[in-house]
Formats: sequence, structure tokens, C-alpha cells
Amino acid sequence: MDFQDQFDGWLLDVTTYNNGVILWVKTVKEQKVVKIFHDFHPEFFAVPKRHVGKDFKRLKQILKSHHNIKGVRICEKYVKLEDHEKAKIFGVSVVKPSVFKKTIKEIDEIGLFTTYNTDLPISQMYFYVNDLFPMSLCGLKVKLEKKKKANEHSMRLISLELKDNNEELFYDLPPLKAVWLDIKIQQRGMRSYYNDPLLYAEVSIVEKDEKANIPRADGQRKRKILIDKADEAETIKTISKVIERLNPDIILTHGGDEFVFPYLAARASVNRVSKDLYFSRTKTPLRNCIFNLSGNSDHYMSYGIIMRRSKTQVYFTGRFHLDTTTYGSLHFSEGNIPGVIEVARISRVPMQRLCRITIGGALQSIQYYNAYKLDHLIPPFKKSPEDFRSGMDLITNDRGGHIFEPLIGVFDQVVELDFSSMYPSLMANFNISSETINCKCCKDDGTGLRVPGGGSFHICSKRQGIISKSISLPLRKRLQYKDYNKTHDDLRYKFTDIALKWVLVVSFGYLGFKNARFGKIEAHQTVCAFAREFLMRSAEIAEQHGCRIIHGIVDSLWLQDTKGRTPEEFEKLTKGIAEKITREMKIPMNWEGIYNVIVFLPSRAEHDIPTLNHYWGIKSNGEIKVRGIEVRRRDTPKIVKDAQYAFIDIFQGAKTADEFNERIPQAKKKLFEYVERVYSGEVSRDELTIKQKISRSPNQYKVNSYQAVAARQLERSGVVASAGKNVRYIILNADADADFPEKKVILSDLYDEKRHEYDRKKYVELLKRAFENIFPFKFPELEALLKLDFNNKSIQKDLLCFTE
Repeated sequence: MDFQDQFDGWLLDVTTYNNGVILWVKTVKEQKVVKIFHDFHPEFFAVPKRHVGKDFKRLKQILKSHHNIKGVRICEKYVKLEDHEKAKIFGVSVVKPSVFKKTIKEIDEIGLFTTYNTDLPISQMYFYVNDLFPMSLCGLKVKLEKKKKANEHSMRLISLELKDNNEELFYDLPPLKAVWLDIKIQQRGMRSYYNDPLLYAEVSIVEKDEKANIPRADGQRKRKILIDKADEAETIKTISKVIERLNPDIILTHGGDEFVFPYLAARASVNRVSKDLYFSRTKTPLRNCIFNLSGNSDHYMSYGIIMRRSKTQVYFTGRFHLDTTTYGSLHFSEGNIPGVIEVARISRVPMQRLCRITIGGALQSIQYYNAYKLDHLIPPFKKSPEDFRSGMDLITNDRGGHIFEPLIGVFDQVVELDFSSMYPSLMANFNISSETINCKCCKDDGTGLRVPGGGSFHICSKRQGIISKSISLPLRKRLQYKDYNKTHDDLRYKFTDIALKWVLVVSFGYLGFKNARFGKIEAHQTVCAFAREFLMRSAEIAEQHGCRIIHGIVDSLWLQDTKGRTPEEFEKLTKGIAEKITREMKIPMNWEGIYNVIVFLPSRAEHDIPTLNHYWGIKSNGEIKVRGIEVRRRDTPKIVKDAQYAFIDIFQGAKTADEFNERIPQAKKKLFEYVERVYSGEVSRDELTIKQKISRSPNQYKVNSYQAVAARQLERSGVVASAGKNVRYIILNADADADFPEKKVILSDLYDEKRHEYDRKKYVELLKRAFENIFPFKFPELEALLKLDFNNKSIQKDLLCFTE
């Protein structure tokens, strides 16, 4: 006999099974996780091709005749993004999720239809269709069906009521428990292999955020459990037992997708305990939770940086595996569980998948949801190519953001003003979207908003665009969190703000991204046109109030007083300017602080030419801001970073340019202290190590650069040295004979302080460059540093002459 039950719970996740989906829910009352079955028939849309005519009755019959199609309905949708009228098309539902892709492929092969909404993940489609999202509070009514085993029931969904809103700023979350899983291997070489035995495993419980009853955003560990049995098989089996006993909702790993879990699965197989190694709440063996990705490439390019992606991914059922080293997790440092939850809620992407896609994938999901709700079809690929334009049109419209040429030098009492989320705000405020730019409806009657800059673009005034609608939610929430964090010290919301920031950062780029389904380059150029206008107007307002523009770049201005006002008076004035700009532009202009000193730097090659984004400064509150110098580079060795920060720190407290100049000799003295350390040969391996990403396969390098030599060494040591892989090395001889390039560097892991000597002259050169690169003037006397005889014991005496 079947019974019914009703309760409230948080919808943690949605996974698929053969006939539908499973809802994983944490109940409010008992705070236990239950699984609820729900039949789900995913739907795609079929648009008859032009040549097949409009005999909908016959076409519907053709579709219904397919054995995997459950139902066909005739509905009205916008086929193209720019369409103003809906067209009659077919909504086609399949019998079960497992045949969704196969059915679409077979319908495509008929050649009568163009299919849409075909590549949405089933779980995301379920969220779109039912207006749900991960971690939402719901009221559920279920039928309890008796299972074959005595006293056991399975739950089947009868109805579900959403009791949550993803637009809410502050919301309750279920009590969640998270653990870190780390392993130690008996490594026999530079690289860990699957045939290296497991020494021990360590499970660390993440400390709770007392205010929110969820794991701390920074992933701080509270208690560690060491799993170290005499027998490897017992160690492996005990890992599952510990996880089962702790019953965490989230398992955090470093490299779980690429190595940790595939390695554990391999060791379980060797020890014949594969069935005893599981992490899912369903006790599914780990080997069945590892998925191999299609495609040959294990890397991709993102904002000019080679990024590596794992060829395997590990998904658990009933609990989450968050790998903090995957490319999606770059935006969720140390787990940032509140940030993952927030982005999952607004994007409707399940948490495990969210950490394995780029942050742009989360943004696209918001767009897909809005497209679905507004009856727009989602194409399988981009279908809005750039309009044909004349050369003059390109010159007028394709100009990017505006940049003022900075003044070179040291400046005191400078205020920085910065538009908050300028580009996303422009997209939201001015309805900038692919289908709203140069729309036909407003072109004919002239009601569209003219885009500034003298071009011919206009924006639709009759309907809201999908992109502007989609960006509005993360933008509004991010600005509210940012304001809240100014007056509250709450770790959860600081990390939530960081996660939302990344969604906004990529939104502008996705307008012009070649693969973005709803992107169009004209929309990208429209945002730039407004940004140029607003920055120039802001500079005009500042100059009207007696300010000098030291520099301005896209969405920021640096202002200096020209009227002899006190720092307090200038602060009050510039805050008023920021408020005036905010009122006029309707985009928040933030007062970012006043710099006691700020240095805008020249080009290395041409000393009288300024660089646009190389500067550093010290604010009145002691905060240091740096851009474009060594401490910001990923490939700078630690000793050089430490030295450059030490140089900068000497200027703390200097309030005028004159005071700055008076402290330069102290900075020089600090440089010579570091030079002497390098000369002494006592610099540690960690301080000397340079880390770079390999940009190609070792055999594809044509020049014997440090990176190329290190990549070849890495490959010879047995490590797969593919693009995107990090290589760590130390310079031994920068001037090594061209016939023996291998003597240039050595891998950091192979460096032995007793057997190897680093290139002292090269590291001194790096220190000298780091010193010179923070000043807007030359130091010709420092050239003598490179002419010193580093094998000469009297070099310390030579260094003394520089400090006198």
C-alpha cells in the first residue's frame, strides 16, 4: 500500500536516471538528505525547413512515428533572436532523458527540421522548465512506494512548490558539512603514477561559519582524520567508511578530477576492492563516477593565458565533489562554497557542473533561462554574424574604450574615482543586447535610442533584450553585496561578492565572443561607445571643479588638485564629484581613496613614452595598489617579489613627491641588501623558483628559451608536458653555450643546493630590473652591478661603494 507525505526541504541537486530525474533534497525538519524520483520527458523544438512546406499535420505525424518520441505539440516561439513575431513550430518530448541526444540526432538526419534547445544539460533544462534553482527552499508532496526490501520506501514526486526567490539578497541555506580529501603517495619519481602505492589519506573537516551554519568560505580546516592502515586495501576501504560516517554534503579536493580520484580508483582495482570504494550517497563505486571528456585538447586559451583542463571529471550522486583546481574553480578559490551556491542559484547550474565550466558558461545559462521564459529558441551555435559595414563605419564605431595618456612621474595627493561594474551597468541600463542593436522596428519609425559617438547605431525602445535582462540580476545583487560589505565584516558575503564579480567581468567579453549564442560584435561596440562618452564627460565634470586629470583608463580617473586645497577639502570635493557623476550617468561612481603618492611609469623601451597600465601607489590608509610590475606577474621568483614589495614599503608614510624622492637612497640600500643575499649563495630553492605555463608541446618550441628547456626536462622525467601545464625551474646559467641549452635551467624539484649553483648574475639582474621598474627615472649607476665579478670574494666591498 502506498502512502503520501508532505514536507519542506532544500533542493540540493538534480541528477538523471533512466526514466527521469532524481531530486536530492535536505529536509528542514530532520535535516537528512532524501532522494525523490520524478518522471521527466525533456523537450526540444523542431522548426520545419523552408522547402518542406507547411503541412503541419503530416509533419507532426512524421515526428510522432519515432519510437523514442513521447509527444509532439504545436506551439509558437521566436525562431530568430531578432524576430518580432512568433512562428508555429513543434515541441517534441522524448520518452526518457537517456535517449534525448540520440533522438535529436535521428530527427536531424531526416532532413526536414532544424532543431533547437538540443544541447542543454538535462538537469539545467529541468530547472528552466520548472522555474527552480539549486539550493532553493521548496514544499514537496511525495508518494511513498514500498520497495522489495522490508520496511523501505522510495519517494516519487506528486507536486512541488517553490518557497524561495533567487533575487533575494539574504536567504537561509541548509546546514551543510564539507570535508577536504588529501592523499599521500609513495612516489618513486618526479611524477606520481597509478602504480605508486598509497601511503595514507587525510580527511579534514571544514570549519563552520557560525552565522550561516555552512562551511567557511575560505575552506579553513578544523579537524583532521588520518587514515593510515598497515594494508593499502584496508586504507582504501576505510576512506569510504570515514566519508560515510561523517556524511558530508561536499567533498573538496585539489586535483580530484585529474588525479586523486582516478588514482584511488586504480589502486582499488589493483587491490580488488573497487566495490568498497565509494563516495556517492548511493554507494556507487568510484570507478562508475569517473567520466572521460570527448575531444583531444586538454587546454584552451582564456584572456591570453593558456589554461589546462582535465580529461576526466568526477561527479558524485547525492553529494558534491568540488575540485578547487579545475578551470571553473579559478573563481571559487579555496572552495568558496557560498560563492558557488550564489552563482548556482542565479544561473540554475548544478554546483558540480558549475565548477567544471567556465564562468561564462554560468552567464550563458542565465541567458538561456531568460530566452526559454521569453519563448525564444536556443540555437545550437551562434547565428548572428556581424553585419556588413563600410571601412568608415568601422573607424567610427569600432574604437574600444577611451584612455587618457597618463602623465609620467611621481604625484602626491591624488584621488581615484572608479565606475562600479561600468560595462554590465551600461548593458543593463541602456538595454544593450544582440537583438536590440539596430533593430528594424525602431529604424523605421526613428524611436530608437541613438548610440553616442557619431555612428549610425541605435537601440530598440520597444522590448527588453535578453542580454540586458540576464545581466540585471547578478549586477543588482553584486552592487548590493558590495554596499553591504562596506559596513559589515561577514566572510560569507565577501566571498559571494567575489564570485558574482567574475560573472560580470566576463559579460562584456561574451557580447563579442565568437561562440556566444546570443553575442554580436555590434552590441560589444555599443557598450564601448557609451563608456567613451561617460569617461570623457566625467573628466569634463572633474576639470570644471578645478581638478587635473593625471590618468584615465576606460572606467577610472585619477585626479589631482590645482587650487591649493587641503587633503580634507579635496577629499570632500572629489566625493561630491563622484556623486554628481553617479546622478548624471546613472552608474555608481565610487570614490576609491586618496593616494599619498602614486607613480605612473614610462615604457621600458622608450623612457619618454608613458605606459597605460603600469603604476603603483600608496593610499592614505596605507593600502598599496600595484599594476603591471613584477609583483603582479605569475612568473616572478619569490625573492624578486619580496624585494620589490620591500622597495615599495620604504615609501609608506611619504605624503609629498619631495618626501618620496628623499627616500630613494633607502630603497637603493634595500636593493643592495638583496643583491648581497643573492651573492652569498644562501637563497633557498623556493625563493629562486620561476613558475611558467607551457604554451605548447616541448618539441614545438623553436627557440631554446628557459621555458622550452624546462619543458623538455619535464618530459624526459616522465611527466606529460602539454600546453597549460605549469613548469617550475631555477636559472643555472643564462649565458650557457648554445650547443648545450640544457645547462641554462634545472627543474626546481631536481635542484640540489649542495650540488647546483644558481646564476647569481641573472638573479641580480632580475632584482635590478624590479627596482628600476618602480621609478619613472633612470639609474645609470646601477649598470655597474652587472659588471661585478661574482666569483670575486671582495664583491661585498664593491657593494659598499653603492650605499655610500
